[in-house]
Amino acid sequence: MTMEKLLFNDILGLSLTTAILEAADWNESVAARISFIIGKSQPMSTVAESKNLLRENLKKENISKNIIDNIFMLIDLEESRIKTRPKL
Repeated sequence: MTMEKLLFNDILGLSLTTAILEAADWNESVAARISFIIGKSQPMSTVAESKNLLRENLKKENISKNIIDNIFMLIDLEESRIKTRPKL
């Protein structure tokens, strides 16, 4: 793996961590719980199914509706950004 790829992965991880902290209103313990929930959520056959499973997992862990809405707003923004990228 090249140094550039390692740096890029670190930046992506930092961006994700910052986005989760922001969605959790900068509450580090809530952000850590959200990261754990995201990490243990299994990918499904479609994006919609994966998003539904994640939403249910967040609700089961008593994450507030406001924070869940913030997370899904960020997911939707990222999804639309990916869809508008030029195809290689």
